Amino acid sequence: MMLRLPIAFLILTSAVYAQAHRSILLGQVTDRTGAVVANAPIKVKQKETNLQWNSITNESGNWEVPGLLPGTYRVETALQGFKSASVDDILVTSGRRVQVD
Repeated sequence: MMLRLPIAFLILTSAVYAQAHRSILLGQVTDRTGAVVANAPIKVKQKETNLQWNSITNESGNWEVPGLLPGTYRVETALQGFKSASVDDILVTSGRRVQVD
């Protein structure tokens, strides 16, 4: 019984440590007048691996993509009736929240 507690503790500690090095990209989509854009699809792509994550803006135009590893990312959005937009070369470092608007 005493041996199981340290093993469980090590597994839990490893999981917390791994999450601490993940980062979040977040932002808000607005139109040219400054009005928020709801339900806009967001694509986040890591340049080094070509892995892609998808999100969608909420009613306040906000979006968030958690769990990202350090690297360089591209964020893009395109919604019918609006001009598409993208931001390149977003540097994400370990354990950070990076705002992209």
